[in-house]
Amino acid sequence: MISERKRAYNCEYRRTHKEQRKVHDYKYIHSEKGQRRRREHRIEHNEEIKMQSRPRKKKFYKLHRDEMIAKAKAYQKTPEGRAIAAVCHNRYRSRIKGGDLTKARWMEIRDRSPICNACGRFVECENLSMDHIIPVSKGGLHTASNIQALCLICNIKKGAIVPVI
Repeated sequence: MISERKRAYNCEYRRTHKEQRKVHDYKYIHSEKGQRRRREHRIEHNEEIKMQSRPRKKKFYKLHRDEMIAKAKAYQKTPEGRAIAAVCHNRYRSRIKGGDLTKARWMEIRDRSPICNACGRFVECENLSMDHIIPVSKGGLHTASNIQALCLICNIKKGAIVPVI
């Protein structure tokens, strides 16, 4: 146990040497030893830490719920928010429906021929868009065998129509 005299000295030292303590603490926290000790402490006291942080998070959410919801809705209306939502939704759909198409495989399909599969027009490869032959919304998979490269106009015209074979 630390004696009262030692504790008083430590408190006085911290109060009078704030800047030096900040520098020391910063160096220690970012040192290998400090990071290792923090990791060990987190592993050792994981449940306690979780139990302490949950009530704080709930309390904060209860106090700021309306602000957080309004902020999230405002973000979803921005172009960036809509784009992220679309990406997340597409990932969700492909995970549910199944599929293994990678970006590299799509680039390979797109670069195979600079001609639109629907109208036969010459289109620069960068301007070809990905189209599902059988749309994902109609039960098609997100696989290379169900993908074709169409010009943007043909892709928009086709929409979610299943081709008659």
